[in-house]
Amino acid sequence: MTFPVYYDMPGNITIINDVVHIDMYDREYEMPSGTEPADAEPYYVFKERIVLPLPGFLELYRKMSRVVGKMEAERVLTATAVTGPGFKR
Repeated sequence: MTFPVYYDMPGNITIINDVVHIDMYDREYEMPSGTEPADAEPYYVFKERIVLPLPGFLELYRKMSRVVGKMEAERVLTATAVTGPGFKR
């Protein structure tokens, strides 16, 4: 049996000898003593690396681009929707 895996965001993507490495990160919160959860500062922590051969990565990119295109056409997604805490371009 397999279980869904969730990450908050990808991090570094590197290519070494036609193999793509994608670092995945989760958002965690630093809770200083005596603070409420709403006051916590978020930060990102490395959790796992996904490794794909270059053809598999390119197929993933092609499929994801098609999904993003459909979302933009349906006005579900705009260029400003991909920003937020921890977002780096």
